[in-house]
Amino acid sequence: MKSMFWMLLPVAALIGGCRERAVLAVNDAYIRLSPVEANPAALYMTISGGPDPVALQAVQIANAQRTELHESAKDPATGAMRMIPQRQFDVPAGGEVKLQPGGKHVMVYGLNTVARKVGATRVVFVFSTGDRIQLDVPLRMAGGEADHAEHGG
Repeated sequence: MKSMFWMLLPVAALIGGCRERAVLAVNDAYIRLSPVEANPAALYMTISGGPDPVALQAVQIANAQRTELHESAKDPATGAMRMIPQRQFDVPAGGEVKLQPGGKHVMVYGLNTVARKVGATRVVFVFSTGDRIQLDVPLRMAGGEADHAEHGG
C-alpha cells in the first residue's frame, strides 16, 4: 500500500498543477440602442479577470463618435438616478465585473447608420496592462419604460 502511495504522488502533483488559470475575457457583450436614433446607446458585458488585477480603461468603436465609461447611481439629495463618469473599471484577479443596466456601463455616442443596419460593430476593450480584446458586438433595440428612465430618455 505504501509503494502505491509513492507511485501516485507524482500523478496527484501533476493533476493539482493543471488547474485552470484565470484568463482575462469579455463575455456576453451587447450594445443596447436607444429607440431615438440621436440618443446614445449603452454597451453592457461581463469582464472576467485574469491572473492579475487589471482595469478597463477605454473602449474603442470605429463606428461611433466616442465612448465614455459611466456608473449609474442614485443622487442622495434628489433620489434620482444619474450617470457618473468613470476613469476606469477595476477588475480583480480571477473575479468578475458586470456592466449592466442600472450600474456600470459604457455610453456609445454617435453610432453610425452602417453599424445599425449591419446589427453589429467591432469593439476594442483596452486594459491597463496594455491588453486589448477585440470583439464583434451585436446591437439590440431597447424597449420599455425602464430603458428610457435609466438614461434620462
